[in-house]
Amino acid sequence: MNPLDKMTLPEKGRLLHQLFPAEMKTFLEFSLEYCRGILEAIQQHKILVTDGNFGTDVQEAQARRTIFVLSRYKKSLLRRPRRFGRLFFDPAIASLNQQILVAYCQSVRLPNEKFRGMVFIIFPL
Repeated sequence: MNPLDKMTLPEKGRLLHQLFPAEMKTFLEFSLEYCRGILEAIQQHKILVTDGNFGTDVQEAQARRTIFVLSRYKKSLLRRPRRFGRLFFDPAIASLNQQILVAYCQSVRLPNEKFRGMVFIIFPL
């Protein structure tokens, strides 16, 4: 196994899944709701700003892609650490999903505090 600083994001995601498979269901549900919230906020912002806003396009695309991945592959993401790492930490959406992971650890009262600690070790800010 590579040292953490040499691991790619998909490898880090796979490692997190292998260490904490029981946490994944709650985390993926949180991710889905988080992305839906992002899309709702972007839509509200676009209503208020009528002259066009280009700053939210990337985040909107990432949120839509994450929702697609979660909707289509949720069961296999829960069962397969490799698929979780490859799809959920795909470079196109990895930055958003890292933010979601940190938000999850900061906002949800986790029954397993080791998960929170490991997230901040694997994905340093």
